[in-house]
Amino acid sequence: MDGMLGGMAVLGVVAALVLIAAIGGAVYLALRLARPTTDRESAHEQLARRLASGEIDVDDYHERQAALRSTAGSARRR
Repeated sequence: MDGMLGGMAVLGVVAALVLIAAIGGAVYLALRLARPTTDRESAHEQLARRLASGEIDVDDYHERQAALRSTAGSARRR
């Protein structure tokens, strides 16, 4: 009988730890989702980074920059 009580005590501790981990995870996710995403690069910043890293050439950069400007202008007119 003592073995069964010891096993139940261990199970209770494990259940408490799982519950604490679940609550902690829920709080972490809630805080992360509630925080505004200001750390994202804008399209212009991404384009400049790609030019600097050599992913695109200068002509491609200017073409895409113009496309971004025209897209932003049409979005403002709506």
